[in-house]
Amino acid sequence: MKHLRTLVALINVTLEFFLFTPIMLYCKHLTKVRGEENLKKRDRIAPKLIQYMSRRILWWGGHKVIVTGEENIPDETCVLVGNHQSYFDILSILSICDTKKMYAYLAKKGIGKVPFLKTWMETIDCVFLDNTNTRTRMLAVKEATDLIREGRSIHIFPEGTRSKGDFMREFSPGALMIATRNKVPVVPFLINGTYKMFEENGNRMVPSTVYITYYPPIVTDGMDRAEINTLSDKIHDFLEEELNKAIEGAQS
Repeated sequence: MKHLRTLVALINVTLEFFLFTPIMLYCKHLTKVRGEENLKKRDRIAPKLIQYMSRRILWWGGHKVIVTGEENIPDETCVLVGNHQSYFDILSILSICDTKKMYAYLAKKGIGKVPFLKTWMETIDCVFLDNTNTRTRMLAVKEATDLIREGRSIHIFPEGTRSKGDFMREFSPGALMIATRNKVPVVPFLINGTYKMFEENGNRMVPSTVYITYYPPIVTDGMDRAEINTLSDKIHDFLEEELNKAIEGAQS
């Protein structure tokens, strides 16, 4: 039954990707040529369409996403920093995020190797990060910085790779540099349960409930060097504590 659900979901999602790909290619073109008017056209189409597709994929898999703390996301440009459990993390966020804000994402380069998904991710200014190459990593950081300077808020996952479970890996050094250098607020967020959708079950889709929580923003403008140096560890430890609380609460 688990294999059948995965197969049915894959077939239906693939068909819908084919159906909407011409529209997304148009939006991708608008993203590349940029310019205020072109980006306005893209922003009227892409966010809602991508959210629709994200919700469809989760629906076919029998998944449910519950979000709290959205009021903590400021209207101003910010960097949203969270843990990374699964391939379904970004998909879950896309299914619930405010389509008027058009968030960008910093994602592992492996996602960019999936043909259809790459087109969709590029449309929303996804920056693909290669942690194995210093030069390409710095180029990705520059690209993310340029997006922030354009006024785009961006989700990042400083662990650099999926935990595939109910724990957190260490944050990569310098992961919050794009926030502190540009003096924009940092919004911590916690994802819990995405690994149960897929990775925990031998890469088979199983109906699951995912919880996404956004916490109050941390102001970086005015931070001294010592505060900047400890910010990454501070956020990591806070999110890890919140994750452990959530796990303990579910078990009690």
